[in-house]
Amino acid sequence: MNNYVIITSAINTTHGAYDPDTRLVQTLNTIQSVYDTIPNAKICIVESSGSPVEKNIIDKLHKITNCVIDMSSDPTLKHIHDNTENWDIVKNLCELLAFNSALKMLKENNQFDGVDRIFKLSGRYVVNEDFNIKYYEENPDKIILGQRIKSQFPKKIGIRYQYMSRLWSWPIELQPVIEKFYKDAIDLYKERFHENLYIDIEHMMFKLLPKKHVHEIPLIGCHGRLAQNKEFVRN
Repeated sequence: MNNYVIITSAINTTHGAYDPDTRLVQTLNTIQSVYDTIPNAKICIVESSGSPVEKNIIDKLHKITNCVIDMSSDPTLKHIHDNTENWDIVKNLCELLAFNSALKMLKENNQFDGVDRIFKLSGRYVVNEDFNIKYYEENPDKIILGQRIKSQFPKKIGIRYQYMSRLWSWPIELQPVIEKFYKDAIDLYKERFHENLYIDIEHMMFKLLPKKHVHEIPLIGCHGRLAQNKEFVRN
């Protein structure tokens, strides 16, 4: 099984408890963990910081991965970073827009040729010993996610459950389903934003991903620390 791992990154963001140097080290650990745990993996970094990442850092990432898509100078993402104090808006909207654009670029440049499964992995988190490739080999036609968890504010959002988005994946055959998910998620996020209502990627994944294509597993196999408060999390 040939795997393609897309790592979302925001090394130079001004939001959160970690400085850029620490975030870079964490991201390098993320990359190494993929090579250590996911067989036959190609890696692409999607960088969506609010300010441009130094060339020497981008060059370093290029040397140890297959692809770097640097969107840190993208005017839309920069506008969001520069004009939004709300961490949740920056994190959710920038990731949605950057990842959606990256999927289009990678597809147009034939980066998915010969690929069986695509993984989305959040930068700074590491894939750990709980990652088990057998789940993916036994469910080759499914979107694979960690088990759903209850929403912490179901009345506020109106969605009872959510999927953690730090590590999840889908077979290449379901790429059109994922492309539709990101389009619908961006539209829903903007709609809720203009109505001054909260929503996030995790809840939208539960709401919008077709259940017939989803397979939930007990442990997805990643861990790390939340950017906003350094709390340790394991999925």
